[in-house]
Amino acid sequence: MVDLWSLGCVFGECLLKRPVLQGHCLVGQLEKIHAFVGTPSQEDLWFVTNKEALNFMMNVLPKKQGVDLKQKFPTASDQALSLLTGLLTFDPRKRLDANHAIDHPFLASVREVSHYEIDAGFTVHTDDIETMEITDSNVKQMMFQECMRYEKRMISVHHTPKPKSEPLIDDDDIKVFGRFYI
Repeated sequence: MVDLWSLGCVFGECLLKRPVLQGHCLVGQLEKIHAFVGTPSQEDLWFVTNKEALNFMMNVLPKKQGVDLKQKFPTASDQALSLLTGLLTFDPRKRLDANHAIDHPFLASVREVSHYEIDAGFTVHTDDIETMEITDSNVKQMMFQECMRYEKRMISVHHTPKPKSEPLIDDDDIKVFGRFYI
C-alpha cells in the first residue's frame, strides 16, 4: 500500500499556495504536524516504536486541537477539505489509501475509471527493502537493480516483449553492468 501523507502535504500547498507543514528540523517538523492535526491519541501512535519520540509526542508537546481547516483554507470547498483531512490523518491505518483517495467525491469530475483500473503488468515487492541492512552499498545495489528492472521493462514495451516466464533481469546483467555504476 502506498502512503499518501506526502500527497496530502502537496495538496494542502496547492490549496494554500504556500507550504503547509514547513519544518526546519525533525523537532520543528513534528511541532508543525502536531499543531496542524492536533494531539494524536495513544492509539494513533501505534506505529511509533521509539520511546523517546512517543514521550515527546504525548507528554512534551502541548495538547492541541488542530487547525480549523475552513479558517486556514478559506477558499477551499468542503470536498477539498474532506480529502485533505483524509490524506493528513495522523494514524496511517485511518489515512486514505490510494483507492479511497481516487474515489473521493472531490475528484469525481476528473476521475476516469478506465484509466486507473488497468493492470500494470508487474508487481513491486518491498519486503527486501524493509528487511535489508541500510548501508550505502546496499542502497546503491537496490537502486541499481530497480533501474535495471525499469530499463528492461521499457525495452520490452517498446521492442519485442519477453515471455512472462523469463525474468526481466538476471544476476549476470547485474554483475556486468553493476561494476560500472556501483
